[in-house]
Amino acid sequence: MDGSWGPGFRHHENIYALTYSSLSCALCSLILDVVKPLLDKVTGITQGWLGLYPWSSRLGEQTGTSFITVFSEGVRYTYWGGFLLGKIPPHVLNICFQQPWTREGAFPPHSPQSHLIGGAPGVFRHIPSTAEDSAAFDTARAWMRECMDHHGDTCQRGGVGPLVLPGMLIDLGPHATSMPRLCVPPMSPITSFSYAALTHCWGGEVPGQTLLENVGARRQVLDVFELPANFRDAIRITRELGIRYLWIDALCIIQDSDEDWRAEAAKMAAIYSGAAVVVSAMDSNSSAAGILKPDRISSVRLNEKHIVQRGLPLFQHEVASCPLNQRGWCMQERLLAPAILHYGAQQLFWECRAYHAYEDGRLSLQGGTLDGEAGKFITLRQNILQSPTDGWRVWYRLVEEYSSRALTRLSDKLPALAGAAAIFRTARGEGTYVAGLWREDIVQGIVWGAHYRHYPSRKVPGYMLTDACAVLTRPPTRRAPSWSWASVDGPVIFGWTVHSSFCEFQVLDVTMRAGWNDYMQPAPAGSLKLRAQVAEAQYVPVEEYRDGGALIFQVGGHGDDEGIRLTACVMDFDRKVARACWAMSITPPSTNATWVLLVLHKREDGCFERIGLCVSWQASPVPDKHSLARERFVAQDITLI
Repeated sequence: MDGSWGPGFRHHENIYALTYSSLSCALCSLILDVVKPLLDKVTGITQGWLGLYPWSSRLGEQTGTSFITVFSEGVRYTYWGGFLLGKIPPHVLNICFQQPWTREGAFPPHSPQSHLIGGAPGVFRHIPSTAEDSAAFDTARAWMRECMDHHGDTCQRGGVGPLVLPGMLIDLGPHATSMPRLCVPPMSPITSFSYAALTHCWGGEVPGQTLLENVGARRQVLDVFELPANFRDAIRITRELGIRYLWIDALCIIQDSDEDWRAEAAKMAAIYSGAAVVVSAMDSNSSAAGILKPDRISSVRLNEKHIVQRGLPLFQHEVASCPLNQRGWCMQERLLAPAILHYGAQQLFWECRAYHAYEDGRLSLQGGTLDGEAGKFITLRQNILQSPTDGWRVWYRLVEEYSSRALTRLSDKLPALAGAAAIFRTARGEGTYVAGLWREDIVQGIVWGAHYRHYPSRKVPGYMLTDACAVLTRPPTRRAPSWSWASVDGPVIFGWTVHSSFCEFQVLDVTMRAGWNDYMQPAPAGSLKLRAQVAEAQYVPVEEYRDGGALIFQVGGHGDDEGIRLTACVMDFDRKVARACWAMSITPPSTNATWVLLVLHKREDGCFERIGLCVSWQASPVPDKHSLARERFVAQDITLI
């Protein structure tokens, strides 16, 4: 066997021996549970004899707290570090302390021994089989105390000045047996008020919502038996954390009152940023799924102090794939919260602006994650002013991530991002908000297109023949100007860098009839007056393209009978329908590089609407299609709506 795995123990001769032994041996049963899901994924992964090997770092230093299981023939399908197509990581099992958080082998992050958590020699903690175990609540309380006592301004709740509190909260009462009720929090200016908030997936219709007909009765008593499992569990968790008040959107906003919804939605940034902790139902795909899951992870007791349990995924991997991370509203809720207690499928996670902590004892002291732009922004918001260019780019990356998420109500497209826009504007210190973009960088902001799978190794940014592009749809009611990404539903990408000093159009005026610097405006309306190079063209679908087509420019005496064709054109809608259109040059055409163009539709009133994006590329100036097509363009003042 590969010597890089080091000396090990020959545990079983084959998968069949392991299966037989699992009937009477708890450890073998655990190992079988670890490898069983992989039997059908990679052919040959369980061939040969089974070896157990001490886990070693890349430097070869054995930690003594983890070991890996791998089959002698299956090792060829296994990788360690990095990523190899068609291969999987080794199966890791951890030797864990079973004592509660503050006892031997499990130190709170602020203690002198905290450097042992998550690194060599490594200290792991046993994860109770159920999230309702008292040890799990002990861990959550320890994290919250650590954050409150030692993180100071880093995890400051509510910002500077008086708190902006929700219109209603759930008062859980002074005792565990108290009947909850809806209450109106103090209205006078206060700087301290402790409450928890819940971030969760609605998952369709939510039973037990607060309505105009029951809000009066609920101010007397809130019957918990009318509530779905997520809400009952959130009440239990909040009480275990020692917090009396809880905010849940479906209960604390009158759901059939547009007036109350608008008032509370405008406070969303303050509600989540002011919470002492946000409870995250990250693994629950509906309000009925429940948060406090049983049977989280299996384990085997070795002795009075130690337990063996499977190694678990990193936080960024679990949060990136969880149901909660697919919802639009939940992205900004995570961005705004100073501290989040995540209830994952197999363990708890703590996420604050100082660090991430795992229930199994691992710790990331920097707080940054790799699970997408939302995770990175939690760290970036602290120093977003370091580079003005990077600052705007952060916003576009956030929009890309947000646009791939789902919303129950299509009209929430911009309100669900309002809190993120507000903190972005505050962190940056400048910016005029117009329909999901920023007036100061509108030249770049209007250059978006349907998302496509772009491989980092690709030398040319832009659409290619084999690209599968995201499907975009337009809501039944106009929601934003056509030049804004918010006018469509579906994943978008800002993959083409455009500088105001290197573009072929000039912004003469930005006019907003509704939504000027208004983060909460659900349907902004406005126009751009541009001085641009434009030309008439014909869009035709191209059979070889999966989702793209070509722009054809009629040029007298040049090209074939069909004119000059610029390929890599992806329309926002109706990609298989040929039509007359206009093209607007974004960047100057180049003989051996890309040429970015917006595709427009000219209305009867003379105004234009955006309908697509073309990113034409030519590797050789012979024939020079870009220069030939450019002859058809003329300077013109246009209005884009």
